[in-house]
Amino acid sequence: MEKKGLSQVIAVLLIVLFSLVAIIILWVVISSFISRQSEVAEAEATFFREPLDLVSVQIDANQTFIIAVNIKKISGSFSKDTEESEPIPVEVDVVSVSDLSGSMRDCQGISNNCCSNTLQGVFQNPHCYSIPTSYVNLCSSQCGGTLFDGLNSSQNANKQLIDILFQNPIDDNMVGLSAYNTTIVSAFSSVLTNDNSSLKTKVDLWQARGGTCICCGINDAKNKLLDSSEDRPKTIIVMSDGEATIRCNSGQGDAKQDAINSACNASSEISNLIIYSIGLGGSVDQITMESLAQCGNGKYFSASEVEDLISIYETLAEQIIQNYKTINKLNYLKIVFYDNETNSISKNVDVPQPSETRNYNFDLAGDELTGPIVKVGVYPVIRTRSGKEVIGPLADSWERK
Repeated sequence: MEKKGLSQVIAVLLIVLFSLVAIIILWVVISSFISRQSEVAEAEATFFREPLDLVSVQIDANQTFIIAVNIKKISGSFSKDTEESEPIPVEVDVVSVSDLSGSMRDCQGISNNCCSNTLQGVFQNPHCYSIPTSYVNLCSSQCGGTLFDGLNSSQNANKQLIDILFQNPIDDNMVGLSAYNTTIVSAFSSVLTNDNSSLKTKVDLWQARGGTCICCGINDAKNKLLDSSEDRPKTIIVMSDGEATIRCNSGQGDAKQDAINSACNASSEISNLIIYSIGLGGSVDQITMESLAQCGNGKYFSASEVEDLISIYETLAEQIIQNYKTINKLNYLKIVFYDNETNSISKNVDVPQPSETRNYNFDLAGDELTGPIVKVGVYPVIRTRSGKEVIGPLADSWERK
């Protein structure tokens, strides 16, 4: 009876403990929401009500899309730069591009017979590539070779990357995997997700096989990020232990240049993107890896030993989650231009000071407008401390007569 009573007490204590944890998490979410709503309400009560006058719109007689807009702020408070004493973290999208070529698991200095029969690998004197996981321990004990197990280190490093990016369950970080060898290995890759468990399951399945198509990995990562919001910071981490051997394009160049071009294309097509590269071991093509990182406005990291790989991924993960959105102006204006085909584009501009009339000049050629400008609207905008853009009501407008 005493044991039964004690068990019931423990059960009650556990229920109370779990309830307290749930309440704390819920309170953090609710308080954050209340703070954001309060901030928006305060802005709506002040800045959104400050009167603005769209004084004039002048369109160049010879060039349809050369436009001057004059706006006067009739009254209100002075606009000022915001200096955040504590930068605000934002959610990020990250794709880890990992080399799964045969050289990622290599037993060096053994015979063809020991490689093929004992280790079940692929012999390329003096290397034995593509060794299955269950035979790795036989490299030294049975064949007397020296093992380079970049695959195991890469798996551990990627798991650490995933854990760090998801260490705060409230943040909506998203992670994808692009695993490549001769091509993209779909079974070992993953779309962007915040499911820690499913990502690690994919990583556990990784095997070392085939050639090295670095451009395949970068192109796949780019495709995973194409639908991400323009405002979200994005990162591609590209790792390789050798040099590119497989091409993605049939034109001039080679596999190395294809890898660099893929990084450059990704950087030009995706906003807020940084590409980091990591070279593993002593056979890596450092020049190519440095070049693709440079093209992606990132950095190159060298892991000369497999043990270095985890610390590099940890460093990158910490750096990524410290990626802060810079807010230059708390308040600004959004000027929207409409053509006669119902197309529209918008431009953000600074707010005039009280009683000031400010002139804004625009060249809208090439901005997806197909006809002459027939309407211009001006909207006040705030950017909250969380980085969210909140657009106010139409302040003033102009229409072609």
